[in-house]
Amino acid sequence: MKLFKLIKEEAEMHKITPKERKMLNLLNKLGVDPLDPGEVWGALVGDPLYIGDEELALRLIYIFTQHWRDPDDEDETFNDLVSIDLSNFTKLEDYDDEIRALSIETGTPPFMFERADYRHYELPVYRDLLENTEWAIGTDIEVEDSLETYARDEMEYLDNFEEWWLEQYLSPNDYAIEEFVEDYVENRLRDMDESEIIEEAGYDAEDMENTIEEYEGKKEELEEEIEELESEIEELRELLEEMEEEDEEAFLSDEYQELEEEISDKEYERDDKESDMTGWEEEAQDLRDKLYGLEETATEELKEKYMEDMISDIENDGLSYFTDNYGMDREDAIQYYFDFDSESAISDFAGEADWGEVLSTATGDYSTHDIGNEAYFTFEL
Repeated sequence: MKLFKLIKEEAEMHKITPKERKMLNLLNKLGVDPLDPGEVWGALVGDPLYIGDEELALRLIYIFTQHWRDPDDEDETFNDLVSIDLSNFTKLEDYDDEIRALSIETGTPPFMFERADYRHYELPVYRDLLENTEWAIGTDIEVEDSLETYARDEMEYLDNFEEWWLEQYLSPNDYAIEEFVEDYVENRLRDMDESEIIEEAGYDAEDMENTIEEYEGKKEELEEEIEELESEIEELRELLEEMEEEDEEAFLSDEYQELEEEISDKEYERDDKESDMTGWEEEAQDLRDKLYGLEETATEELKEKYMEDMISDIENDGLSYFTDNYGMDREDAIQYYFDFDSESAISDFAGEADWGEVLSTATGDYSTHDIGNEAYFTFEL
């Protein structure tokens, strides 16, 4: 008695309704194959029954396939079926929301989907066993995460991106660029001979020697003029001394004061000429020093000029400077000479991506289905 009661409690009996019995008989009459769940499902939700109630369709397919009748025997109908045990029946609410959404999208019964053992950019993949197709599915947040995974994978192949797009995420690595430029310029200078370097730097040794002679000539002229002024100043001082010897109050006279003023003017003129003479002497010495180490000076100046020009070109051209001028691989150029803000690039690329084109390899499109309070996006693969 207790065993019978236990069995009764575990059984989930369902009474066949007139509507269900009518549809089951119609399926049997149409010759729908009960061993082909896909055919049964198609007849229920499509031509000819067009049942819009998925729960009812699932229950009918379960009953029809579990208690099928011989369509060739007119005496075998579902009229004698009063109730059935649904304890092994999977209700619609028991299926994952993802499967329910895919069932709506494809028209394939939920029980004809199988979870694949791999993911599509982190989205779960299901096999439609009826149509032999595969589908990826996810919520909007899951799709966005999936696109970020896709974008992160794509960033491994920077040669596939347009340079103008990459440029906005690149900043020059000044230290690495300066090292590159310096090595290049030094190699270039090593390939030039002394005369080329001097000429390229804008120097003319013969002209420099002529200039030195010119400066020395100016210096000698000033030396002579300074000597003359010194002599004149000395003569004037002697006159003052004579006046003082003749008259102790001579310094009060106009003549005495005029002589002092004249001496002062000549001393100022002498100092001015001495300053000019020192200037010409320094200019001449600078040229002598340059002429003495002209190749070294020209090399240093030319190196500085070449480096400034190259760095300016790199700042103007960016990534293309290395790829166009030196045929460098884009990924190598970025790795060696730029700092790449990959996270911003990934985020922007994922945000700009077309969901369908990226995630649906079959159609390039996607559909949306609301299950409960969640929207699911489906992508055929």
